[in-house]
Amino acid sequence: SPRNFSGGDNNLGVLLAWRGRYDEACREFEIALKQSKGHAREATANLKLCRMLVKTSSTGVLASLTTTDLP
Repeated sequence: SPRNFSGGDNNLGVLLAWRGRYDEACREFEIALKQSKGHAREATANLKLCRMLVKTSSTGVLASLTTTDLP
């Protein structure tokens, strides 16, 4: 079965968001959620924040993004 790299996709999304690439970041958070079957809490919260960034360009939201601790 395919391996679940949802934490890596979440972290890549955080990096992309910090680089101002919000659309790409949202896609990575969506991938993380799909891979985790909706269980990636960080990706859920980050996707919500990222969608807010896309709509408002309020960069203060960036401080609320959370990474996933990887083994």
